[in-house]
This record gives sequence, structure tokens and C-alpha cells, in this order.
Amino acid sequence: MMNKSSLPILGQEEGGILGCSECSHVCHYRCCDQSRPEDPDFGPENSILLYPGEWEGVREDIRSHLLITMEDYNGGKLAYCDRENFDQSSCHPERNFKPLDCMSYPFAPAIRDGELCLLIDSKRCPLPEEQLQSHAIMIRRKWEEAIAENPAVADWIGQLSLEDYKLSIF
Repeated sequence: MMNKSSLPILGQEEGGILGCSECSHVCHYRCCDQSRPEDPDFGPENSILLYPGEWEGVREDIRSHLLITMEDYNGGKLAYCDRENFDQSSCHPERNFKPLDCMSYPFAPAIRDGELCLLIDSKRCPLPEEQLQSHAIMIRRKWEEAIAENPAVADWIGQLSLEDYKLSIF
């Protein structure tokens, strides 16, 4: 298991969140532990969500730490990070593929009334939402960029079902 001293310091642009390592004693980095298909809680809420084209747009050698668990999830894919063969303490987008879903956590995109908004996984992430404002702003911008580059991403977001996530205040 990772400890807070083994995790790299990530800047906000890489998905780093101030205060995350200080809360790790509560959540034990649950964000980096996804479910496998044989697990009872397997599904999109406990997987890495890969939007349409994201997986295909990355070289195989830098994405090898991710194992696909569902080839077609509404046009995207579901995956998990292979902790047994990848040292997650070295995860950084300059060294390996870090999906937008990983950078986004504890947020996930949603479409409500035709507009992009963010949902938050307050069930698993102990950070207070108010502390995440700058992260939310950066993540929303990244999802807007993904939609601008590939309009199919908006359709995919509109089909996401993340029942344990709630609408964010941002």
C-alpha cells in the first residue's frame, strides 16, 4: 500500500490536489484502487473511465499499466490500474498515461440541462468540497477541451451513470 511519503507531488495541471496526502489516512488513496470485473462493486463508479478515443490516442508502451475491463462502455472503455505490476507512487503524466478521469478525481463530468457540470465522489473522498475549488475549475476546463476536440465525448458524458456521485457546488 502507498503511503503519503511515497507519492510524488503533482501540480494542479497533473491532477494533484492540495491536502490529498494529508487525508490519506482516512481514505487510504481509494482513488487509486479500482474494482475488477469479479468484484461485487465493479462498475463505472469504481473504474477508470476512458472517454471515446482517449485510449486509442495514447502509445501502448505508456498505457501498459492500465488493464481494460470493459471494451465498450457507451463508446469509451473501463479500466483499472494494475497495482501488482505498476508502482503507483511513480504515477505522473510525464512518465505514463494518466487518463483524464484519474486527473479529475474526485470529480466526474456530467451533462445537466445541456450543460457540462461536475459531480463529486464525496462518499470515498474525505476532502471538503470547498477545498477543491481550484481543482474543479481546472478539471472543468480539461473536460471542455476534450469535448471541443471530440464532440462524441459530450454524448458519452451524457450516458454516464454514477449513482453515488452527487452534483458539485462548482
